[in-house]
Amino acid sequence: MAAKRKKGKQPLVLVINNCQLFNDDEESHQLLQQLQQKAESWAESHLVTVVFSSDDFWPYPLLRKIANRMHVIPVKDLRGQESLAALRHLRQQHFGKAEDDSVLLEVLKTSGGRLSRLNTLSREKDILEATQHMLSNEKGWLLSVIGLIPDCDDDVME
Repeated sequence: MAAKRKKGKQPLVLVINNCQLFNDDEESHQLLQQLQQKAESWAESHLVTVVFSSDDFWPYPLLRKIANRMHVIPVKDLRGQESLAALRHLRQQHFGKAEDDSVLLEVLKTSGGRLSRLNTLSREKDILEATQHMLSNEKGWLLSVIGLIPDCDDDVME
């Protein structure tokens, strides 16, 4: 790629979202590392600033391991008042009206301070229904992964 940048201009920004959607295998690790190496060379030449984002932890140690000229920063979930302020701001931004704090606190009790969830929920017209839907989806996923046996008769073990 050949590009001419005017002196004093800011570099372009390339955002690669949802890095956790790469497979967690050797081929995907190599691809992510190659992207990281390209990103470092582009950043050094002031062409492109690359931002990798992920909702999962596994890409973090992988990127951190070979980060020479790159900052690898974990972004933590928001706490109490920060998450309330963020959700209030997002609702105001999407719908142009203030939401009742009691409704927002109810949503935060269920969803927590994860930015991606707050962003998704803030776009829904009925935020309480969307929160319950998210909760039932998470519960269904969890039950499908851990393999609980309902109504297990413990006399079988004796």
